[in-house]
Amino acid sequence: MKDVVIGGAVVAITVTGWLIARFKRPAAAPPPFILPTTVNVVSLPLLTEKESALYNQLQLAVRDQYLVFAGLSLWAFVSVQGLRKDRLPVLKRLMVTQVDFVLVHPGSRKVELVVLLHEEPSTAMQRERDYTVESVASAAGIKVVKVRSDRLYSIPELTCLLGMAEQEEDF
Repeated sequence: MKDVVIGGAVVAITVTGWLIARFKRPAAAPPPFILPTTVNVVSLPLLTEKESALYNQLQLAVRDQYLVFAGLSLWAFVSVQGLRKDRLPVLKRLMVTQVDFVLVHPGSRKVELVVLLHEEPSTAMQRERDYTVESVASAAGIKVVKVRSDRLYSIPELTCLLGMAEQEEDF
């Protein structure tokens, strides 16, 4: 009986040592990225013509007050905190929800305003995106402005839409 207990202890120690050694090994590095020869990659314009025109107008309207960025996902500028099971679906939605433009304060480096291009008539997808952006932005204290994509704005009109007309008078 004594031999069985000693044999069992030796087996237990051996298995424990093997398990510890196995889990202490450094994880294998992932294989290097190799683009398959059957895949073709091409460069695309970042902005459409309408988006580019509005981007240029935004740059003129906000001058040195804000930095203008285009085509960001919501998750790039908001933080979601809470339980993992509650955060995960929110983060997944934020990753796939893209805003048209953001205005970033150069000092704080935080997004202060989101600009959404609004098309008439709006699609169900656009309404869903707008609702998601407005909900998240409101929770984060970020203002949202919608501008029509089928219209060209003058710089004073755009400044007024962005809520910057009164700021301009202070200078």
